[in-house]
Amino acid sequence: MRVLALSGSLRPQSLNTLLLREADLLAPPGMEIEFWECLDDLPHYSPERDLEPLPPPVADLRNRIGGTDALSGAGGTP
Repeated sequence: MRVLALSGSLRPQSLNTLLLREADLLAPPGMEIEFWECLDDLPHYSPERDLEPLPPPVADLRNRIGGTDALSGAGGTP
């Protein structure tokens, strides 16, 4: 099983990011956890903006989500 892990925090020592890293260490055999750490590269969301063609970070995230069996996320910390 492939899991894509996303942390909502950009801080390297974020507790949420550290929890996702621990989940990787505790994952059962056969579970692969991939970390996507390009959150800061995503453009701000606005429904009025036309993003065609998609910016490379958006296209990359979409492709990674499409290639996984599950998503795991952790919210950002203030």
